[in-house]
Amino acid sequence: MKDVKKSDFIVVLDGLSDVGNIGAIVRSCYAMGVDSVIICGLKNFYAAPIVRTSSGAMLDMPIAISYNSYDLANELKQVGFSLVGADMEGYEVKDIQREKNQKTALFLGNEGDGLSNKLKKKLDLKVSINMENDFDSLNVSVAAGILIYELK
Repeated sequence: MKDVKKSDFIVVLDGLSDVGNIGAIVRSCYAMGVDSVIICGLKNFYAAPIVRTSSGAMLDMPIAISYNSYDLANELKQVGFSLVGADMEGYEVKDIQREKNQKTALFLGNEGDGLSNKLKKKLDLKVSINMENDFDSLNVSVAAGILIYELK
């Protein structure tokens, strides 16, 4: 795997359980030039369904497994990453101006609960997607694609 310290933009999947979502996010990450994906908290890692739903992108996308997203956040901060997390109470992602060459780790929480409060306190920035028609949520893989596009 590409050395994370040399990465500029990584995506951290925290506690996602649906392999379809994971595969779709990996596919979007690969298509949009994300340097690597780190999967945290997945109890059973079965690569085959993720490979299928990623349309094979998983085979070329650098992927790492981490068991504790909070410890990972600390490690990423120590090597200069800005920690950004998806949260419905965050700043509108369209309004965020990322500094050039800023190392960014985008944290995405699980399908039901999102990111833990403990992890949210570690973040440098929380971002959200403004939605129309009084709608308040998107599938995590759809949200990931929008957030990656806007932040990159």
